[in-house]
Amino acid sequence: MRIVSNASPLINLARIGKLDLLRELYGKLLLPEEADKGKVTSFAVQLEVFTENQWKVVIRYDSAHGYSHMDRFYRDGRRVKKELRLNLKEALTLADEDIKDNWKAYEGAFMEGK
Repeated sequence: MRIVSNASPLINLARIGKLDLLRELYGKLLLPEEADKGKVTSFAVQLEVFTENQWKVVIRYDSAHGYSHMDRFYRDGRRVKKELRLNLKEALTLADEDIKDNWKAYEGAFMEGK
């Protein structure tokens, strides 16, 4: 199971020294963005599934390689990259909303090899 959250719960758990609770409950924690004075300077948001005794990436949005893009991964090892043509803030918002709204469909398609 993956939990999608904004930064508020993470900040509050960190303030009281309980950020490790998330790792204990969910196994993996990815902090997705870097900012400078409120401006997004880089990000990575990804959905992973635990299968065949390991975590595998299903879909990842990020700003590596100097531009915002999405990578879709398949069980057979294929990966398809799509340039987003959005600024970093817009791409991060899209990534958060898309994975939050569609994680179950992405997970199902990955597991079915689609």
